[in-house]
Amino acid sequence: MNPADCQPKLQKEYSRETWQALLPQLLPGVEMFSRAQDFPLTSEHERGIATARRQFGAATLADGKRIAFYEIEVAPNIQLQSNRVGLRSLIVKCIDEVSAHAVLAFFIQPGKSFYRLTYAAKESRLGKDLKITTVQTAPRRFTYILGEGESCRTAAEQHQNCRSHRCVFR
Repeated sequence: MNPADCQPKLQKEYSRETWQALLPQLLPGVEMFSRAQDFPLTSEHERGIATARRQFGAATLADGKRIAFYEIEVAPNIQLQSNRVGLRSLIVKCIDEVSAHAVLAFFIQPGKSFYRLTYAAKESRLGKDLKITTVQTAPRRFTYILGEGESCRTAAEQHQNCRSHRCVFR
């Protein structure tokens, strides 16, 4: 799917069903769960930001790495448009580098016609000095406001890079 075909779909209000149909066109090896799996919010900080966190699928890339798909309901007092780093903190801990090397998360607020899509990845590497270093996507990058009234041009263009997992560490 090219960016011109993708952009109008990103400009619609969030719907899990829409994304379940769209993700297999954007990423290889997509598997949707028959039922979303709830992941509890474990800290007071998390419960202050979100009301629910659930995984509804994953994609396995050609290199064997997996991208997990999450839907997070955000508390009414949280500003979706400006809270990139705080929202990302809810998903980065879901990356365990075994079952998920990256997360594609949809942050939604009931009653809003827009939502935030965030991609986060991390990878641990063993250096020549035998020290482990962790590399991860920049907290303010690969996060987009989508939905009604939004341009969605950059997000539509970036999906081609994510298809090959090239967008992880640039």
